Amino acid sequence: MTTRILTASDVLSVFSYEDAIRALAGAFACLQEGAVVMPSRGIVRIGETQVLTMAAHVGHVAPFVVKLSSIAPRNKARALPLIHAAVVLLDGSTGRILAFMEGASLTALRTGAMSGLATKLLAREDSTSLAILGAGEQARTQLAAVCAVRKIEEVFVHSRTPSRADCFARWVQSQSSSRVTVTATAEDAIARADIVCCATSTASPIPLMGEEHIRPGMHFNAIGGVDEVACELPPGALGRSYTVVEQREAALTEAGEVIEALRLGVTTPEQLVEIGDIVSGRARARSCAEQITIFKSVGVAIQDAAIAALVYAKALDAGVGVDVSLTA
Repeated sequence: MTTRILTASDVLSVFSYEDAIRALAGAFACLQEGAVVMPSRGIVRIGETQVLTMAAHVGHVAPFVVKLSSIAPRNKARALPLIHAAVVLLDGSTGRILAFMEGASLTALRTGAMSGLATKLLAREDSTSLAILGAGEQARTQLAAVCAVRKIEEVFVHSRTPSRADCFARWVQSQSSSRVTVTATAEDAIARADIVCCATSTASPIPLMGEEHIRPGMHFNAIGGVDEVACELPPGALGRSYTVVEQREAALTEAGEVIEALRLGVTTPEQLVEIGDIVSGRARARSCAEQITIFKSVGVAIQDAAIAALVYAKALDAGVGVDVSLTA
């Protein structure tokens, strides 16, 4: 018996946002139907570094997926990636190890695809402008996923590190025909944006922008922040927005904006809408053009499970990767 080894380039070679968004929609529908096994995320803190374990099984025939990842905030100063990860797929019946995948690339791609699904469901159909706050690897996947579901003509970029913003802007220009503007502040970036993706590694409870800069009709994907204290969006904004999360239980303990909004009394747990309820028709999507919508993501294991299973199946079909015997 062999195990398929998939590198980051292997994962990317078989990945498409359209397929990934469909897979995630199906996975979250399964979650609402009770067809998902997903234990709580395990977290070990070693100084400022977090080591996380995430596991899930979606549906009845899919593989069981386990991801081991680390988040090291000081890695930027070391010229190392913020996130390192590996993903293991096991046969749900026999427990046989089917595949090992490089996990950081898969994490970035599935996080982007998750914002793509949220944008498809929540952003105005006529949205044409996008602001991206942050200029790392996640910013690239956010852009690609949003462009897969909306016709983006103009992109505004802001990063706390101007050189990274300039580098990212050049990459955007090489990948699309959208006009790109680098801004000096986050407020400048969102001033003309219909859709905003927050993809930062902030650890601060101080939001990236003031609440007064959030206009009617905007849609936000907030996927960054390194812990449950970090806030990319002003928590008060949740009180006047339609706020969607992956899983209410996870958001209540891990999403900084949600935790602070509850403390301030501007929202309640019952007002948080699970995205699976929208996918399955139990809850509405955007109700009107003026509504402010927020998708707050903390990342849950079924995202990894859905995308890893998809990538594995496509890699088998395409003959991508290397088979090795772990028992040889």
